[in-house]
Amino acid sequence: MMHEAGPFTIRELILNGNQDPDHNALESPGCQPLTYRDLRQQLRYVVKTLNAMGFHRNDRIAIITPAGPETAVIIISVMAGFTSVPLNPQNKKQEYERYFSQLKIQAVIVQQGATTNAVRVAQEHNIPIITLIPLPGKAGRFTLEPKVSWERQEPEFATPSDISHVFMTSGTTSRAKIVPITQRQSVFAQQRNCGVLKLTPADRCLHIVPYYHGMGIGPPLLSVLIAGGTVICTREFIPSDFLHLLKTYRPTYYSAGPAIHQAILREIKKVSPDELNGNTLRFIRSGSAALPSRVRQELETVLGVPMIEAFAMSEAGVVSVNFPSKQGSVGIPVIENLRIIDENAQPLGPYKQGEIIVRGETVFSGYEDAPEETRTAFIDGWFRTGDLGYLDNEGYLFYTGRKKELINKGGEKISPAEIDAVFMTHPSVNQAMAFRIDDPVLGEDVAAMVVLENQDVGEEELRTYLIDRLIQFKVPKRIYCVDEIPKGPTGKLLRYVGTERYKDGKFEEGVHSQPAGDVASPELSGNQEKILQIWKDVLEKEALSPDDDFFRCGGNSLAAIELLIKIQREFQLSFPPDTIYRYPTIRQQAGLVTGKSGTVAPYHPLIVPIRRNGKKIPVFCIHEIGGWIGQYQTIAPFLDQDRPVFGIRARGLETSEKPFLTVQEAVREYSDAIKTVQQEGPYNLMGFSAGAVYAFELACQFQKRGEGISYLGIIDASAPSPQRKLFNLTKGLGSHSFLATGHRLYLFMRNRLKTDHETILYPLFVKVVSVLSRGLLYLKDANLISVSDQDSDINVGDERDEWILKTFPKEQQPLVRTLRRALSNYKPGIFSGDITFFTTGPDLEFFPGDTMRGWSAFITGTACVIEVPGDHQTLFSEPHGKVIARKINESLKGVE
Repeated sequence: MMHEAGPFTIRELILNGNQDPDHNALESPGCQPLTYRDLRQQLRYVVKTLNAMGFHRNDRIAIITPAGPETAVIIISVMAGFTSVPLNPQNKKQEYERYFSQLKIQAVIVQQGATTNAVRVAQEHNIPIITLIPLPGKAGRFTLEPKVSWERQEPEFATPSDISHVFMTSGTTSRAKIVPITQRQSVFAQQRNCGVLKLTPADRCLHIVPYYHGMGIGPPLLSVLIAGGTVICTREFIPSDFLHLLKTYRPTYYSAGPAIHQAILREIKKVSPDELNGNTLRFIRSGSAALPSRVRQELETVLGVPMIEAFAMSEAGVVSVNFPSKQGSVGIPVIENLRIIDENAQPLGPYKQGEIIVRGETVFSGYEDAPEETRTAFIDGWFRTGDLGYLDNEGYLFYTGRKKELINKGGEKISPAEIDAVFMTHPSVNQAMAFRIDDPVLGEDVAAMVVLENQDVGEEELRTYLIDRLIQFKVPKRIYCVDEIPKGPTGKLLRYVGTERYKDGKFEEGVHSQPAGDVASPELSGNQEKILQIWKDVLEKEALSPDDDFFRCGGNSLAAIELLIKIQREFQLSFPPDTIYRYPTIRQQAGLVTGKSGTVAPYHPLIVPIRRNGKKIPVFCIHEIGGWIGQYQTIAPFLDQDRPVFGIRARGLETSEKPFLTVQEAVREYSDAIKTVQQEGPYNLMGFSAGAVYAFELACQFQKRGEGISYLGIIDASAPSPQRKLFNLTKGLGSHSFLATGHRLYLFMRNRLKTDHETILYPLFVKVVSVLSRGLLYLKDANLISVSDQDSDINVGDERDEWILKTFPKEQQPLVRTLRRALSNYKPGIFSGDITFFTTGPDLEFFPGDTMRGWSAFITGTACVIEVPGDHQTLFSEPHGKVIARKINESLKGVE
């Protein structure tokens, strides 16, 4: 079937489509939606900006950003004008070096504050680095740096024959192959998806798969957008979040691989069926690998909607769709032409197994820089998939296996030869062979055999070695030390032998060594118990011990991600993505947590030692609105190594704790906590955001006791303002209609005047509102007006407050509400001393024109204003974190 009329490019699909400009294109938890008008504006901005930087059609730009709406928009935008190369942000340095060279990458886009090895590799190879800076609270809105002037009036978009994006697909060797997809092929593929799924503007897709995977770009993203629907972009999805997202965002479908489907099924089976009644789903889509029939049937039953399975590949797009479904089949072919051929390339009839070959508009033209592989991959214009299968008499396709050796681990295609090559770089490994094993969740996983020269080397050391050189999902689940690797007469590795031995249980398990019976500290024992409960939840097993290996207990790469996130949420700590692989036992993980938070010294429970040692006077860093001190941990390595750094967390992070209801009450215990570290003043105090208010009150209380304050650092926080306090207390309501009417008038005037905040009218308006608010607060204190008694502290005058609340886990939100309520009731005193004020910029909302953002009214000393880069959300992230650490060090000079 030939297409005579367009669209033929991504630009035509998005910019010239008939989508409603005011309809939401993207939504994301905690963010304002992105409309199609916004999307088009952002797309044009990206193309014009990259044009101004010197990039043009077919230039290859790697996109290495974390999951979220920004990544969705940048991928689409780059596809519209250039060649998009989405890569996994968690790749290792060696992998980036290989990919950048092989793909001929001309620029790299990374997100500000996100950690990736790509930056280092790009710098070493002089590849331009473009930084994506998200706009807080706005889904898919961002700026790009370095900033450039737009000399070009109109953006330069790609033509139908240009390459829109490329994928890396592993072959039977360790060298990955490049699959280039043209604009025309990409457009036809998405139109086909849209038609098969019958998508309309009413559809809402929950996006929970990786963007660097072909499955993440097509059906859950571009297909929805060309239909005029809405994509719900998650940032850090774990299966336990599914039910909340289903109820809150009301998707009509989601798309995922078998592993995620099984994990979602496990979670929703934990709740009452009544909670799933009336859900908004109309279907579920599955791809990347075969879905077990049991999982499909149970999901269809529990959620009450059909499962649409698709058989697809990078080289050809969607080949078949199993709807209406037939058990065991991968569906009816939707590609223009499909055949089954025998070894002599002759077509086979129904029920005859052979190789699947395809031909059509979405089939690529050949692998890049691989003429021999391209030649063998095509026969008379047909693409040889390397997959085996047959057609029945109704035209349904049945997939029976692969001729290639690729391991399909939950949709991630892994070359075992690549793993062999890394093994062979270890000095103690003489021979190695990775092979496929069955996995009940991922479908397939990886195991390996090795022949060792040094018998003192064990599985744990080899696993750690691989983790340093491979992305974690490629690390074998089990590594067996053997005397000989099975080979054929010509020396070819017999990988199927490893698979058979594993299936038959013929590998010798060996004795799992137990650690010495050291006496554990109370905290370590407590942490072990908490982690044990998390393991039971993730693995759904009861019989577990502290020295069990997570992967030997049935854990896989998907479960490891969930385990890591749950541990981080439980302990409010941050660990690298490969932590579970490096520390696979409960005992190791508990020790890691204990070492991170540390309670060896007899400190108060609210004290979190960030760095204990040093000769100088400690600096105490007060928690922000979430109750934790994570920001200070990120900059501590760059602070003066001779100065101890201690955090003060909020009471209420543990479920058994009750948070303080007022700032003063909290600060009284904080001062007691500080004295378990430093019994006498003078004290060094520092607070970021909400922590600045607590630090200020701490300084005031210490002064009232006659104790000195040698340093008070306020980091990017405005002083309490009367109008904000009034709005927080009343939510714009009250017993008098005057208050509600006045609030509506305030919002109207503020939005009008704020557009030109540099004129004298806006500061004058804010000052008048401040005076009136102060008077109304006086009336409130005299009980002449009433305030709302709802259990909420959201400021209706500031939509950012609601967004901030939603950025915290549901379990943490009650603490955040309590802290916000305490802050809204706080009346600052007067501090008789100096302060050091670090600011990312003015507060145009409540203190326009005031560089001190209101703090000068509450001090009798002087103020040192220090400007820091970034904004309120990014000033502690790289590269800004090092800058603020250096400026804090400079401001602390002279404070011994």
